[in-house]
Amino acid sequence: MAFVVSTTYRDATSRVRSLVTRIPNGRAYAVLYVYAVLFGLAILVLPLWGEEPTRLTLLILSLLLALVATSFGQLRTQLYGLLEPVKLLPVIQRDMARWINYALRSGSSSQRQRVAISRRRALDSIETLRDLGRLIRAREQQSFSHDSKYASIDPRALTIVHSITSIWIAYATKKQELSRVEEWGVPREQHKDWLTASTFEVDTALNTSTTLQPDSPTDGMWFERHLSSILADQFDDRAPAQLDDLVGRLSPIPRYLAAQGQFEEVRLWSDVVVATAMDAITPRASDGPSSKSTSSLQVTVARQHNLIDFSILAYAQTVLGLYDYVSTLRKGFPEWMVHQAQGEDKRRIGPQALDLFHELRDALTFEYNVEGRRITSNANLYQLAARSIASEVVDQIDLIIEQLEGTLLPWVLGLSETPELPAAAALSRMDELLHKLDGVLVSSAEELFDACESVHHDVDDKWPELSMVAQREKIDAMTQQMRLPIARMSARVDLELDSDRPDAFGWAFYRAHDDLLGDVLEQGRPSELQQRLRYLATATDRAAHRLRSTVRRTHVSIAYSYQAEPFLLFLQVSGIAYAQARLNGRSELFRDFAEVWSDILDSKTQAAVDLLLGVLDADQDHLGIAPGRVRRLSRSQRAKSHFDSLRRKDFAEMFEHGEDEHDGKTMDAASVEIANHLHLDGGFEQVFVAAWLLPEALARGADIHHGEVAGQRFWSFYERLSSNVTDTGGNRPGETRGGVSE
Repeated sequence: MAFVVSTTYRDATSRVRSLVTRIPNGRAYAVLYVYAVLFGLAILVLPLWGEEPTRLTLLILSLLLALVATSFGQLRTQLYGLLEPVKLLPVIQRDMARWINYALRSGSSSQRQRVAISRRRALDSIETLRDLGRLIRAREQQSFSHDSKYASIDPRALTIVHSITSIWIAYATKKQELSRVEEWGVPREQHKDWLTASTFEVDTALNTSTTLQPDSPTDGMWFERHLSSILADQFDDRAPAQLDDLVGRLSPIPRYLAAQGQFEEVRLWSDVVVATAMDAITPRASDGPSSKSTSSLQVTVARQHNLIDFSILAYAQTVLGLYDYVSTLRKGFPEWMVHQAQGEDKRRIGPQALDLFHELRDALTFEYNVEGRRITSNANLYQLAARSIASEVVDQIDLIIEQLEGTLLPWVLGLSETPELPAAAALSRMDELLHKLDGVLVSSAEELFDACESVHHDVDDKWPELSMVAQREKIDAMTQQMRLPIARMSARVDLELDSDRPDAFGWAFYRAHDDLLGDVLEQGRPSELQQRLRYLATATDRAAHRLRSTVRRTHVSIAYSYQAEPFLLFLQVSGIAYAQARLNGRSELFRDFAEVWSDILDSKTQAAVDLLLGVLDADQDHLGIAPGRVRRLSRSQRAKSHFDSLRRKDFAEMFEHGEDEHDGKTMDAASVEIANHLHLDGGFEQVFVAAWLLPEALARGADIHHGEVAGQRFWSFYERLSSNVTDTGGNRPGETRGGVSE
């Protein structure tokens, strides 16, 4: 023991050394050793009394000596194991679990003194854990000759971080029961707000030139605050590579805590762990290494990618944890509330609702003691509990959105300024997070709020605003802010495929196209549309370039059908915008498309026409076998549902009677022809090329060979449109150069 303490723990604190001296089995060994010595002395003095030791006494002495020898061997093995400090971590965990369970048992029997003793013992174990963590961190820093923040990670640091997380999760499972135990909480000063304090307190403080006296409420999070400070010691002043190793060992604790209703604990954990990971990435966002750098720098990019994933997924885990919490509350609603008010833990609930149920339990107990039965009706219990639960869930959703708006989104947008793969990872993860927030959490919360409103009978009881309209608007605003960075990323991010990482370019390309389609179909003029279109035009060429290198060893027509898909996507969304201008009167939407395409035609008229006619030819039935065609058909059906003039219209009857007015809007012959083409399952790609692109190309002197490519159906449609041309500039009625007239 002296050797272990003098070597490994010579610079440790007294708490750690005392823990070493009372290792498991040490007390049992001491008892056996004392009994063996006493029994041996008794046998030695027997002859002095004229007594001879019997065989039984000698047998007992032999057994005791054997047990002492065996125990000494086991103790010696344990002592040599304690030369590694992390071997003390299981001892600390067992101590904490023992004192927490002891506090629960003592609290159930209202033994406050024992609860206070258990709390002090648990706090001593936490302080021992802190001292041990600092000892391990100091050894880690001494192991390297240079600054420790550039050193590799010590495996002992990984072990202690994992141990702290396990302690936190184990404590979280019993915290709701501990909340009912008096004397378990610790008083903590909480300073007051001058703007909301009482007039008497403010006047007293001003007259005496002092500050407001803080309150000292019971802190229910004292245990987690100590654990978070120990985690902060382990995460402080580390390089991204070290942080990546540390966070890789962490359990998905935010989701578990949020599902338990421990929302403040989630934010406390995020302030320590997630904020540290984000800070480690932020200064390297502007000058991070390229993915084409040396192998050592590629490791750094991979580390940054991992930290970005971890940071944003931590917020996503919080969202999913709150979703789990809401889903649990909806099960058996509202019958479980009566059992909860009677002291049965049917659900894990948040602190605000938990305080209400504690008050309801005391009130019901008082009713039983006075009246002998429960007086409060179920309807009143339901209404009180539903109001508290709904208020807390609304507050938590607002806090999550506030964190995303104020912290996470600016960080992601700052990373998106660079064309690196980690920036693409940040955008993709943020997009996934917003989708989960809107489509999963908010939708589930609305169902819970409907259930809560169903038990709201007292109209004089004012409830909080439970509509999620404002929250959805904020989420949509954040989504809108990401659309330009995503389009920019599709034009800049590296095209190279890496099987160890998600395809950043492919995601940005399709995400930008889907965002653009949504903007074209929605009412109003999208923000920064022309800039996004120019980025997508560049991304289209880049996508075709990558397909030429990835689709190999196949028939040339099949390969070209793959390579044509990016151009067909761009033509399709342009055709949808043109149809919106023609059929729905949204000519202002198409102006940005017209400017971008006009610049393309001005720079390379003939090459652009030949290329686009070729991609239309690749889209014919016998060649269009690329998987992108199914996606475009789905997008086409989605777009056609937005056109009133294409819904339930009998175009054959329209042409037979010569009608040109639909839904009160007059349509010229070319617009009717376009509507008929789309109604007969014609593509928006053909509409755009035939109705706008070819006339603009002819006006610039392009040479167009009819019927050679693009298929007979396309040229027939083009001829019908051309027969409606009335002016000499090559424009159809209602159309002007560069766009569509009002």
